[in-house]
Amino acid sequence: MNAYYTVPGGSRTYNTSTRDTTNEKPNKYYLEAVTSVNISHIPLPTHLNFRDKGNHIQIDGSRITHMYNATNNSDDVLEDVCLVRSNYFVPPSCGLFYFELTVVTNPRNSTTALPFPMAIGLCTRGCRKDGFLPGQERDTTTPQQIIVYGYGYESTTGERLCGSVQGQAYAPSWVEEGDVVGCCVDYVNDRILFTKNGANLGVAFQEVGLNEGSKNLFPSIGLSQPEQCVDVNFGHVPFRYDLTQLVSECRSSAVSNIISQPSFNSYSCPLSLTDVLIVSYLRHHGYADTAERFIKDAHLNMEMGDQDDQDTRNRREVVQKIIDGDMQAAMEQIELYFPSLLSSNENISFAIKCQHFIEMTRHILCVDEDEMRDEEDQVMDDVMKFSHVVAYARSELVPFMADQSDEESENQDETCDDDVEDTMTQEDIRRRERYKKTLREVFSLLAYKDPTRSSVSYLLQDERRSELADKVNRAALKHNGRSKVTALEQIAKQSKMVIQALASAKDTPITSLLSVEDLLKC
Repeated sequence: MNAYYTVPGGSRTYNTSTRDTTNEKPNKYYLEAVTSVNISHIPLPTHLNFRDKGNHIQIDGSRITHMYNATNNSDDVLEDVCLVRSNYFVPPSCGLFYFELTVVTNPRNSTTALPFPMAIGLCTRGCRKDGFLPGQERDTTTPQQIIVYGYGYESTTGERLCGSVQGQAYAPSWVEEGDVVGCCVDYVNDRILFTKNGANLGVAFQEVGLNEGSKNLFPSIGLSQPEQCVDVNFGHVPFRYDLTQLVSECRSSAVSNIISQPSFNSYSCPLSLTDVLIVSYLRHHGYADTAERFIKDAHLNMEMGDQDDQDTRNRREVVQKIIDGDMQAAMEQIELYFPSLLSSNENISFAIKCQHFIEMTRHILCVDEDEMRDEEDQVMDDVMKFSHVVAYARSELVPFMADQSDEESENQDETCDDDVEDTMTQEDIRRRERYKKTLREVFSLLAYKDPTRSSVSYLLQDERRSELADKVNRAALKHNGRSKVTALEQIAKQSKMVIQALASAKDTPITSLLSVEDLLKC
């Protein structure tokens, strides 16, 4: 049900329906700031909870307003103080969370002309919603232990609030319309800090035991007088504060802490694991000579068998030919060193033949203008070269575009509407469609006088050669019964899985800010 409220003496009107007006990605800009964190599966605060608010607060999407109370004609602040919590608490597993508010309207005291207080912060579920701003309430019923219900940053004094109505000096006030104030809870470093108009105000609360017990903290906003109005942002629009700065700081601190930990070795090993990984990586990519030199220089007790050594050199020779663009020689070497690889791996065969066509076209079209002017009398020679390229395309590439044999097509004419279809046939059809798409792009090179300035110029980039060389190398390894993934890559993948698993655990918030890439940069 919708209700409307017009600010007395003004024309501003608010629709106070309880629907959420944020976009489909309420935490979009928060998630973008925490770039290397995979926390999309973790429930996060996304909006204000209209079922968890004080009596005088009205919510319209991301906007909250302190509604006018006709029975209250005094300036008694405590009489109308109330707060609202978010729909979900900040999960410790996210590592770090941030939200902001923008002051829309903030009336003044009729007697002193001073603004009334507001507060931004974090509250537990046990905090009362009326009578206190975030951070003001505490439970003193148990003398041995004072229970704090929240943490806050008050607007008029700039004080930080923690279990007391009277706060402690912290930062500047924020009472002007348009002021943007943010709150960040950092579970990694066990601290809470605030920002104002894009500036970090520093740590407000440190070593407060955020990870102890079941202290679930909800982003909270407190208002104290009618006509106060703020907009709250959980990341559905860009933040005023550059959150990436804080994320980088936390991430660097976490990485430094990990690296500073003493290493341990629970068993006696004649070789360093790092050395083994390096040699394995070099062999995998065909650097046999480099691997041998590394073993020698590092004084490692490792031997490379003759068969392993020859396999490594063969793969390196093929890879180098592909990188050089000599596809004809590469195919001949593949047939020599790895018989039946091309005939048994259609995808590799197709990729190599496509690249061969590209290299042939490059050789004809991509020549210097000076060279073209000096060889104008060789037009007929170019025509013959193009004929050779077209003939190669017809004999070696066009067959990849064939969907099925005529016999197969006829057999399927009467069963094309059947629900049950052969799985391999469907996979083959999808593969043929990919081949057709690729060949249309490759063949279009012939339509340009200078393909390096065309829409398909990317086909002529050297990166394509390197990518193909890597694919062929992996295919050759698999063809010989070896792993196509290096031990180092396997460790990296395993590490990513471990980090993702730990990120879901409440007691390891540090993992939410880490990635394997961050650790490898150190």
